[in-house]
Amino acid sequence: MPKPLKKSDAADPERQTTAPPVGEALPGLSRRMGWAVGSLLVRIVTVAVLNTILAHQIPWLGKNRAFLDALGGILVLWPFFTSWGRVYAWRIALGRTYVREQRWADADQTLSPFLHPRTRLFFDATGEGIYWLATARQALGKDEEARRLLTRLLRERRGTWSERAQKALEEPISGTPTPGAVR
Repeated sequence: MPKPLKKSDAADPERQTTAPPVGEALPGLSRRMGWAVGSLLVRIVTVAVLNTILAHQIPWLGKNRAFLDALGGILVLWPFFTSWGRVYAWRIALGRTYVREQRWADADQTLSPFLHPRTRLFFDATGEGIYWLATARQALGKDEEARRLLTRLLRERRGTWSERAQKALEEPISGTPTPGAVR
């Protein structure tokens, strides 16, 4: 949800922020989550009515109700989890931008839902959210928490973000990340 820079912003370094204030961004993400839940409820009711009508009109579907219910479940849940995942992807992108802008408290607040195991399992498959959260926590002086997050990332994930976590753990923690560590 970063705002694109205007040409006039590029000339003025004071105005070069790409991320909105956390007070605007997080309520926006909450509204998107609310829409996802609302549309889930509408789909549940719609599919339930449709399944009932089809089961009464087509005898084969009435006898094989499990097939109809499974298809209805897919039609209801797939769009919900897709939109929910999109919201968490925006959350990661927003947190990454806050880290790059060295807005550590905003990044910590934005990325803190990734501390929950279910959120990490379903919506942070690569570990990027945990990595940026650890970077923000390190910059805020919460070195031990940052080290625990990076260690957890190494245990739970493989790939680019776990490699970055390994490099960050090998460097001595100094309270603030080195400029080269934040990319």
